[in-house]
Amino acid sequence: MPGFCECTKQDNARRHGHVLAPSLFVVVKLPEDDGEPFEEKMMQLVVESGEQRAEGARLDAAIAENLMVLGIGDRGHVKPGGFL
Repeated sequence: MPGFCECTKQDNARRHGHVLAPSLFVVVKLPEDDGEPFEEKMMQLVVESGEQRAEGARLDAAIAENLMVLGIGDRGHVKPGGFL
């Protein structure tokens, strides 16, 4: 996985004195500038974050409702002896 880990050969590890520090092997490529102004990009990220948080809240409510139907949950809390 680029920027996260690397599978290296023993020869390469030997060249580094068998030191396996990630900074010796993992190279992080910075994304190229796409020309979009920071303010516009940040505003889009804020909008996306809000949408994702709203979807998360909707899913949390659906899960809580399903747990209530199953008799496991009680107003968002798990009843003693429940599955969770």
